[in-house]
Amino acid sequence: MIDVTAEEVENTTKFVTECYKKKNIVINTCRDECLFGIRFVNNKSIGGGVCNSDVELMTVLSKFYAPKACYAVGNAYGFSTLVLGTLFPNLNIDVIDAECEGIDNHLGSELTREIAKENKMNINLFAGYSPKDTHKCLRCQEYDFAFIDGLHTNDQLVYDFIGIYAKLSERCIVMLHDVKLCNLYEGINRICKMDTNFKFQTYNSRHYSNSIGTGFLYRGWDTDITKKICAVDKSINIVNCDGFILSNRLYQPSNIYNTHGGIITTSQEGNIQFIRSKENGYVPFQWIGYDIEGKINYVIDFEVQFTKFIPTCHPEVGLRFHGIPIVVNDWLKTCEVGVWKSVHFELNRTTNSRELILLKFDNAEPSVEFNLRNFVVK
Repeated sequence: MIDVTAEEVENTTKFVTECYKKKNIVINTCRDECLFGIRFVNNKSIGGGVCNSDVELMTVLSKFYAPKACYAVGNAYGFSTLVLGTLFPNLNIDVIDAECEGIDNHLGSELTREIAKENKMNINLFAGYSPKDTHKCLRCQEYDFAFIDGLHTNDQLVYDFIGIYAKLSERCIVMLHDVKLCNLYEGINRICKMDTNFKFQTYNSRHYSNSIGTGFLYRGWDTDITKKICAVDKSINIVNCDGFILSNRLYQPSNIYNTHGGIITTSQEGNIQFIRSKENGYVPFQWIGYDIEGKINYVIDFEVQFTKFIPTCHPEVGLRFHGIPIVVNDWLKTCEVGVWKSVHFELNRTTNSRELILLKFDNAEPSVEFNLRNFVVK
């Protein structure tokens, strides 16, 4: 696995942010739970930007991969483009942007060109529509790297991919933004059926939460590059599901998290320890969850051990399926303090829409504490 530090990632984002600052442009960072880390320009309507987890993925790639040419769809105000230019100083980068995301989008293009020129980055930014105008943007005969961050619909994702497909080298990586956030799994599935040599992997970040679900398609690699790129999370099993990865939202190994008031830690054995907190007499909503896509029939397995007492059964306590009015908590009645309890549940659905599987304790007693291990969705 390629090692990368948070400091390396933040140095890159700091450098790009400072480039904007010299132009009197302030870059803000969103702190919303789902969009945590996404950057945007204050008081300017020119789209959003990449997260630290995305910059981390680009940093990891730069440590073992030296692509010759990159094609990108979507620029907004250029943060991702300039990050690529910073991390890959010898890379030919051709970017197409429709300049239709926000009334100030053209300002983002001008800023990108100015900063790229001042920092001697080989960036060509073309105003046009993908895939109709893609050929006008391209300067190279072949591209071994691509970054697709255009209009986030399944159809447009496929169109953007088709626009560069004939120019992709046999060995290539195509980074896809906002996959989970915009539920783009159908488009990915269509791409993988179109060319079965492509495989898709959600990025499991080392230092950040990849809450928007950025991932990458790859083809032509002799070795399993996912072992180089993705961190191994010992606290939670990540399992393949119909070609997709079921990724978690909250966990990183050996870290402490405040998740709606609950404290989560991970032990050396990979067990999760949950302590429900109470501040000023108020206990906020608390849960541990998996965010999944593209699955109709699935099985949930986990083992739990309560350390003080067994929570009282309640409609807001137990295994909850957010979006479906189902709470499973009969298993609580058979739990014993200090004893590991295995829980197994199967769910059959009629659609493959987004689902959030939760262990929920919103109305449990304030001092609930438990250990959790082998939480698997398959």
